[in-house]
Amino acid sequence: MEKKLKESEEKLHSTLASLDDFVFVIDRNGILTEYYQPDRPDLYAPIEMFLNKHIDEVLPTGLSKKLQIAMSELFKTRQIQLIEYDMKIQNEIRRYSAKLSIRKSKLDEDKSVVVDARDITEKFKTEHALKESEEKYFQIFNTVLDGLAILNLDGIIIDVNPVIIKMYGYGNREEFIGKHVSDFISPNYYDAFEQFVEQITESGEIYSQSFNMKKDGARINFDIKGTSINLSGKPHLLAIIRKITNKKS
Repeated sequence: MEKKLKESEEKLHSTLASLDDFVFVIDRNGILTEYYQPDRPDLYAPIEMFLNKHIDEVLPTGLSKKLQIAMSELFKTRQIQLIEYDMKIQNEIRRYSAKLSIRKSKLDEDKSVVVDARDITEKFKTEHALKESEEKYFQIFNTVLDGLAILNLDGIIIDVNPVIIKMYGYGNREEFIGKHVSDFISPNYYDAFEQFVEQITESGEIYSQSFNMKKDGARINFDIKGTSINLSGKPHLLAIIRKITNKKS
């Protein structure tokens, strides 16, 4: 029996050691009773500092409070709790996510919490950079004086800016998104649009003119610059549209 128990513990420790996650067990009173850490130098503190101590003693105040709130909610709802937090490791602020669940052991059920924490710093930085990039994109997209429309290669409209909405006499972008560009151009220009897509695909850029249809049925003449762009890793078309005011339709 003792041999099997030892083998089981060795398997557990070797499995946990192979993971990047930090796994620790906290009892209902907030005492950290078990702690499994990956074999890496970027640890908050050695295990001796944690075991059999209250989390208030060994963790930053903000994290300790966040854990205790999550634990209270876990015992109350019996639903897994997810939290994110920052911690200073070797003079660098790192971002972590943690999953809290009630321990499944029959001997210890409802008395302790298993916390599985993972370093998500790089993912967080990437998402933050993407968010900043998207904010800059929307800032430019929504403030330029020309009309802008993004289409996929099948001619389906992905997005338009406010100038396009006003040009065509519509009320909001939802009236454009998901529709085919043929809903907004003169029937005489359907074939021209197909050539427009082919030329952009081949050369990456094209200049053209088109008669388009406003919501009220009126025709308007446009100068159009088309260019190829990548969106979510897939090729799309960006149409830059300027109304020709000195020509009659």
